[in-house]
Amino acid sequence: MSVKFGGQSYHFQCPVCDAAIKWSAMQRRPEQRIALVASQHERRCPAITIDPSRLRHLTRDQALGEAARLRAEGVGGR
Repeated sequence: MSVKFGGQSYHFQCPVCDAAIKWSAMQRRPEQRIALVASQHERRCPAITIDPSRLRHLTRDQALGEAARLRAEGVGGR
């Protein structure tokens, strides 16, 4: 996991699909950040609807729980 200050670029591994995720904190709205990294997840990854700023701090079990909660709320549609 690398963090680049100044450019506000973050790299981490998705705890669910193990894909390498890169996102920019310059996108201020969660919806923008989610859309920015959606194509970086593996196909059908349930964590695709989780804000990457939050996802990078979650364990696999926490991320799966968060994804289930978002699906129950009707967020993301995947």
